[in-house]
Amino acid sequence: SDTIARAMGTAVGAALVIPLVFATQNVYAANIILVAVLAVTTYIVTSANEGLYIIAITIETVFTRAVVGEDPVGVAISRVTDVLLGCALAVVLLLVVPLRHGRRLRHEIANYADATADWVECVARLSEGRITPKKVRRRHRAMVSTRATVQHALDVRRLEPLGPGLPPWLAYHLYTSIHDASRACVAAEMTIRHGVPTTDAAAASARRTVANLRFVAVTLHGTAPPGQPPESAPPEVADSVDDVARLLGIAERESAAAADLALSSLMEKAPR
Repeated sequence: SDTIARAMGTAVGAALVIPLVFATQNVYAANIILVAVLAVTTYIVTSANEGLYIIAITIETVFTRAVVGEDPVGVAISRVTDVLLGCALAVVLLLVVPLRHGRRLRHEIANYADATADWVECVARLSEGRITPKKVRRRHRAMVSTRATVQHALDVRRLEPLGPGLPPWLAYHLYTSIHDASRACVAAEMTIRHGVPTTDAAAASARRTVANLRFVAVTLHGTAPPGQPPESAPPEVADSVDDVARLLGIAERESAAAADLALSSLMEKAPR
């Protein structure tokens, strides 16, 4: 869609700018005003619509070069030719070069879910005094490392939206749900470190969060037949307990959302 928008926008912009150039007849004041108006218009529509942006930038570029003495028709034809050639090359590369980032992204998010589950387990054991803070920090560093890998992969995936693998929107929502669960667990860990006592409800939420994240990892890796995500605690139970349990309840709900998204990814993976 971006390729089509760029090609059509350049062609439309080139067609519109030629009459504009001849209408001004090299009137100095009119040229200055139009250059300013076109520049402002281009920046206004930059994030609004890809096609409108390409039309605006084409008109601005060709008109500005015509103002300084270049042939507007030649500039317009050259720009359209270059863009069409670039679009054709992009389409050929899309069909010929294997795009692997989309396939890898599924496993990178699965690794992130697994690493987050390992860390949440350590946070739960920290509340029980059965693990050292040093090991918790080591697990946290491992989670952050896998998260950075996913963040980079999401950026790359935006450049390959038509390739195989997880759709960008689904990958982003999976990442966001897992990340939000980890953020709630960070708050829970800090609360525990400040000496706030925990309850059985907190430990139960942590276990369900871990189970949800393990389910996400297994489902995305495809290492086991898909089942159903673990059941979550009713909201009224999570909202009636201590601060740590409430934070872990948030993590549980976010991880449950990630589990549902992981199930939906199977439909995206299935051939149509």
